[in-house]
Amino acid sequence: MTDPAWQQYPQEQWPVDEPIPYPEDPKPPKWPWIVAGISVLAVLAIALTSILVITRRTEVAAPTTVTVTPSTTWTGPNDVPLPSITTTEPPPPSPPPPNPSTGVETPTTTEAPPVPTTKEAPQPVPTTGQGPGGSGHGSKSVTYSVGGSGSQVNVAYMTDTEYVRVANVSQPWAVTVTRTQRDKPLIMNVTMVGEGTISCSITVDGVTVSDSTDVFAVVCQAPMPG
Repeated sequence: MTDPAWQQYPQEQWPVDEPIPYPEDPKPPKWPWIVAGISVLAVLAIALTSILVITRRTEVAAPTTVTVTPSTTWTGPNDVPLPSITTTEPPPPSPPPPNPSTGVETPTTTEAPPVPTTKEAPQPVPTTGQGPGGSGHGSKSVTYSVGGSGSQVNVAYMTDTEYVRVANVSQPWAVTVTRTQRDKPLIMNVTMVGEGTISCSITVDGVTVSDSTDVFAVVCQAPMPG
């Protein structure tokens, strides 16, 4: 069924050779661009104002220092004289009180403290012939002697450095050594090879310090004299 309102208007056919016109696209409005430009200008103005305010505050906060060099020459009545500089020196030390008997001032003398002197103990002068263990009295001539009725004996005696042994020596027998060490004693051991009586003696610088006589074996000993 056809709408009566549609039938009210006559229907015309569009010519075939002409193109059908279509409605044009709507153009975008220009007001957003205007608003954006105004916003940018406002931001720039605010930033510039802030920079000017900060610069102004900095200039006000930092005072300008002006150095004025005063002149020492008088230029006129309006010239302000320089202030005088007063130098205060410490007062000199008070003099010593006068001597009541003479009325003359007694000078004060300050003596320097004495320098302590150090005395070294004198070094001992070594005696000629003194060994490492000597007592400082020089060397001694020590003679070890053997005698008796037997034929041959074995002898052992002490020197400064060693204990010397001599085997199968005939009697009488003797040996002289030089002794310097006081810490080693004088010792002599004699043993008979066969049978008989043995005697031994030790002399220091011609003085007998030990002698002994026995059968088969005998010992002589004495401390080293100082």
